Amino acid sequence: MFDIVYLLEMTGIVAFAISGMLVARAKNMDPVGVFTIGFITAMGGGTLRDLILDNHPVYWIQHQELPMLILVLAIVFSYWQRAGRFPTSKIVLPDAIGLGVFSILGAQLALDLGH
Repeated sequence: MFDIVYLLEMTGIVAFAISGMLVARAKNMDPVGVFTIGFITAMGGGTLRDLILDNHPVYWIQHQELPMLILVLAIVFSYWQRAGRFPTSKIVLPDAIGLGVFSILGAQLALDLGH
């Protein structure tokens, strides 16, 4: 069955991972750094949300495919041909998508948990 909440979670996670990886790539980080920054950017807010709302286990532990997806994205971003200077305007779209999606889903999770 099609689950719109899961699709929105994946969209937000990929958007934030891309956002973090763009910044990491602009700082000329190696693949490990790109993965780490992408993972923290994508999962940090949701982890903090789940800890504050006492929702255990946290989302990325329940869905172990997400760290693997971020790993694949990090490998692609690390070895993609670097094209000149990094325009900071590229980060605006993935950040806006991630913030919009996770604002809605975070509020819905809080309501579902009775907070």
